[in-house]
Amino acid sequence: MRGRSLATVLESGVGHGPGYRRRVDEPPPIRTVVRVASRALPLRPAGTRPLERLGDLAWEHRWALASIAVALIAFAVRARFVLPAGFPLNDGGLFVVMSQDIQAANYLLPATTSYNPAGGVEIPFAYPPLAFYLAALVEDLTPLTMVQVYWVLPLIGSMLAVAGVYVLARTFFSGRMIPLVAAAAFALAPRSFTWLVMGGGLTRSWGLAAALFALAAYRTALSEESSPRTRHRALAAATVFSAITLGTHLEAGVFLAAAVLLTSVSWPDRWRVTAFFTMGVGTLVLTAPWWATVLARHGTEPFMAAMNYGGDVLAEGSVGEGLVERLIAPVMTNEPFFAVIGATGAFGAIIALVRGKWVLPALWGTLIVLNMRALPTFAMVPTALLAAYATIDVILPLFRSAVEQERTELGKWRPALVAGAIAAIAFYGATDATRGEANFLRPVSDDDQRAMRWASWNVPEGSTFLVVPVRGWYADREGEWLPTLTGHPAANVAQGYEWVDGEFNRRLALQYRAYVCGFYTTDCLEELAADVRFTHVYLPANCCATLLESVLEDNRYVVKYRSGAVIAERQEMTGYPPARPISGR
Repeated sequence: MRGRSLATVLESGVGHGPGYRRRVDEPPPIRTVVRVASRALPLRPAGTRPLERLGDLAWEHRWALASIAVALIAFAVRARFVLPAGFPLNDGGLFVVMSQDIQAANYLLPATTSYNPAGGVEIPFAYPPLAFYLAALVEDLTPLTMVQVYWVLPLIGSMLAVAGVYVLARTFFSGRMIPLVAAAAFALAPRSFTWLVMGGGLTRSWGLAAALFALAAYRTALSEESSPRTRHRALAAATVFSAITLGTHLEAGVFLAAAVLLTSVSWPDRWRVTAFFTMGVGTLVLTAPWWATVLARHGTEPFMAAMNYGGDVLAEGSVGEGLVERLIAPVMTNEPFFAVIGATGAFGAIIALVRGKWVLPALWGTLIVLNMRALPTFAMVPTALLAAYATIDVILPLFRSAVEQERTELGKWRPALVAGAIAAIAFYGATDATRGEANFLRPVSDDDQRAMRWASWNVPEGSTFLVVPVRGWYADREGEWLPTLTGHPAANVAQGYEWVDGEFNRRLALQYRAYVCGFYTTDCLEELAADVRFTHVYLPANCCATLLESVLEDNRYVVKYRSGAVIAERQEMTGYPPARPISGR
């Protein structure tokens, strides 16, 4: 004889007869999921203790367990890359120095940063500084070093972003199933965390999390179901979170502004106008200590330079080329296999548009038009919400129909097995470190860290490095971290110079030319020396076999350090140099 169904266990009163039914105050979509699961997962007879205990739990406890499960999945996916590294992933060297500059200035806003003043060009301290203040405080108040702070805090920020997706989804959909699935989808999509858990992800992750909480609070402030008191409190919270967003990451502020504007347009309430302007003015007032100080010191030049560097519609003055292609192929989840989450999100966008629910699809489209540098990361928010919407409102009812038509026990399990296989593939894809942008989730190697520490003690003051990169500037972790760990500037490192008009592109060109030199001989380096001054050349570990051989044979370069990474001093050719001392072998 078959045992009780899952629905019976979930809805029956504990200790009562089979005719007793307890009221369950959950919206219809949740009951639908329960009925689907009850047919797909029939329980064994009542003597099975673990399932009896599950049935004895209250609804709130079950939702708590489900929420904890999603949080653990999100943490496992992100921690799989972060914790074993023991060092910030990929970037963050610039931000470490900026936080130290704040400490050195006794928590006043510095005028410039001491990071990498190669060629005598200083970087204005114009970047939104809240995350740097947070890192400085954590380093001062805990046993962590600044490098360790930038190793840990981005992971925390990325987890807060997952929570922000759940909270935001609660304002779009009734019940808790769609928000929970949205958080799970966001947790598993690689693009939702790849650039957030890096060292430089401190600003990106905390900025995105603040934007999500701000948007959720704003939607609550506009809700007709909220009391006047709740509306005013939610609007105040939205304004504070909005200020945190703008004070942490500029592109997160643009994302939030677009989302708030679309939400205001969609809301049939006069209160929306008051709320919109109150939030905007309040955000500007709260962030004034930062932007007003920057304007007073540097004028508008840093902001204009950063906008020109961003490559978005604001900088280009038009939607640019490729817009149609981006709109036709909007999936940017970076899933290494089939883009299950991205495809489901696109399907959800179509369903939402057909049903007249246009805000999330419009937000997705607006982000594509804006074409911000972090577009794929911000696009993950509407993608995850729409994927959850399609899953619960369309796909699960299809599963239910399939289960009802089956007559065998194996057939009733088939939908659950298919769903489990898809989830397993998504989890594997999210944790696979060998595919896609996961290759960027690496720290500076131990060999390179040792070489840079050696340089900090043994390379004379006033020296300038030329780093031969092995990747593009956005993933040139050795180049970005060298000025931080050695205390010496690098002539071809572009990070931070997007705030200096014209300087970023100049250094980007030098970075690319140095990259090309990695495949040639020292003559290529000498051609670079005609355009930029450098006293030392840094070859990262496992780099540039052809160039390394040429450096070892060329009297114009003296190898000072060679142990995985190589540091060579460039000689002014007034005569032949002495024999090459090589240390660190």
